[in-house]
Parts: sequence; structure tokens; C-alpha cells
Amino acid sequence: MTSVKKTSLPSVLTMVFLSLVAVILILPMIVILIVSVSDNLELSKSLFSFLYKLRLDNYVDAFTRGRVALYFMNTVIVVIITVVVTIISASLCAYGIRRFKFKEVQAVYYIVISGLFVPIQAVILPIFRLLKSIGLINTLPGLALIYIGVNIPLSMILFTGFYKSIPIELEEAATIDGCSPMGAYWRIIFPLSKTIISTLIILVGLNIWKDFFIPLVVITTPQNKTLAFGLLAFVNEFTLDWTHLCAAMVMQSIPIIVLFLFLQKYFVSGVVSGAIKG
Repeated sequence: MTSVKKTSLPSVLTMVFLSLVAVILILPMIVILIVSVSDNLELSKSLFSFLYKLRLDNYVDAFTRGRVALYFMNTVIVVIITVVVTIISASLCAYGIRRFKFKEVQAVYYIVISGLFVPIQAVILPIFRLLKSIGLINTLPGLALIYIGVNIPLSMILFTGFYKSIPIELEEAATIDGCSPMGAYWRIIFPLSKTIISTLIILVGLNIWKDFFIPLVVITTPQNKTLAFGLLAFVNEFTLDWTHLCAAMVMQSIPIIVLFLFLQKYFVSGVVSGAIKG
């Protein structure tokens, strides 16, 4: 006879709770998808009006009328600048912190990571004045400069924790072979950091992709708007174009979902390896 494994009450309650949480998280996404293919007039009568009249042209209208292509390119430019500069700067700083044990170096490290405790809303006014004084207000490089400063602290924590887990013998062997400290960094240390780099591409890219506040303060012309900020094009003074807004939101979500699917195998391992030591 085969024995039937009994399921305990706590396990059942846990599964029910997790199922409810999953439904709560997925339901808004389903609603957005439904609204994005609905007709504005029919939508006011029933949420399921798309079953009778499917409007896939909402995506075409949103892409053209909402200038999604322009905002998409602006966002990609800002993401690329921020990710490249942040990863190189944070990894070099983390390598210096790992290699040089001076108190001054450690003090700089703690000063930089203390930026995690300062909300951007608290310092946005002096940042705005600084960008205006150097002529970078309402520019994509100026916007990227803010994001670099925002993302450096977390990036340094992840890189520093990961570099401390790398055996020092690797660098010593490279030094014996004639490598300088920078040569050892570029040829050995940095190539080993692909998990941290992949993690930061996702985290930094997602932070920029969904951010609305900083572009709202810094960007003043439509030509330099990012994708999240550009969604305001569907919001008028007295009306809200729900169907085209939801269609634009779906298009906005696709690139970051695809990026995560490609890099997900490095994401968890990168966060864990960067947080083991610090």
C-alpha cells in the first residue's frame, strides 16, 4: 500500500497566503493589459468590453502620439551612461578599498555609503542649483550625473563585498607574472565580477526606467523627457486617456522584463555574493 503524505495546517495556510499575495500582485498587471486593448467609450461601460471590440491599434497610437520612441531613446541613453560610469567607478573604488587598508580609505568608503540614508528628495534643490550653475540642467548628461551619484553607494557595497571574497593569492600570482595593480584589476578582478555587473545592470536600469521624480525636476522640455516622465502626455487637465496610457505602460515594461529574463541567473547570486562580506 502506498502511504498518503499528510499536509499540515501551517503548510496549507502558507500556500493560501502566498496564493493570495500572488493574485494581488498579478491582478493590476492583468487590468493594465485589458485596458490597453479596450475602447475608451466601451471601457466606461464594462472592463470586459475588449471581448467584443479588441483595439490593438491603441499601441500604435500610443507609440506615435505619445512620442514613445523619443522617450525610449532618451531613457536608453541615460541608462547606458549611468550603468557604464557607475560600474567602472564603483568597481575601481571597491578595488582600492580592498587593496589599501588605510584608515583614510575606509573613512571615504563609509562616507560614500552613508548616501544610502539620504533620500534624493532631501537634496534635490541643491542638486538642481548645482546642475544649473554648470549648464547641465535640462540635459541627459545632467540627468545621468544625478543617477550616478544615487547608485554609487549601493554599487560600492556590492563590489566591495564581492572583492573581499576573492583570494588575494590570485593577485599575488599576477604580480609575480609582472602585472601591475591596475593590470591585475583589469585582467583578473574585473572579469570575475560578471555576477555583480549583471546585478547592477538590472538594479540601476530598473531604478532609472521607473523613476519619475528626478526627470520631473530636472527636465523642462519634451525633447529630453524620459519614458516614465513622458507618460504625462496622456494626462490632460480634465481627462485621462486610460487606454493609451496603459498601452504605453505595457511597452515601457517590456524592455526591463526582457533584460531581467536574460540576466536573472546572475541576479540572486550577485546580490548574495556582494553582501556576504562588507
